[in-house]
Amino acid sequence: MNRCPTSPLPASHSNHLIRHPGSSWHDVPDLPKAAVAALDAGFALHTTRLLGAQRSCDGETTKLLVQLQDGLQVEAVVMEYDNTGGWGVESFWGTR
Repeated sequence: MNRCPTSPLPASHSNHLIRHPGSSWHDVPDLPKAAVAALDAGFALHTTRLLGAQRSCDGETTKLLVQLQDGLQVEAVVMEYDNTGGWGVESFWGTR
């Protein structure tokens, strides 16, 4: 079975969570019930929360305001470049 190098889960299980960001480990096909129980007991699936998003007039950048699990907030700017097919992310953070 093909496994992710940094994950004890088979690649198919971790890929499901990546491809379906609104899902939980309860939704992962063929994940053993014991694994679901252990994940429920010891882990939080989502530790950040999106507080806001603002798209630029030209549609090439999106500002995101994200709250981290410790309550601090980070602003990230996602830049999409149609002419190159590339994108970039720039983040800013500070004290409360």
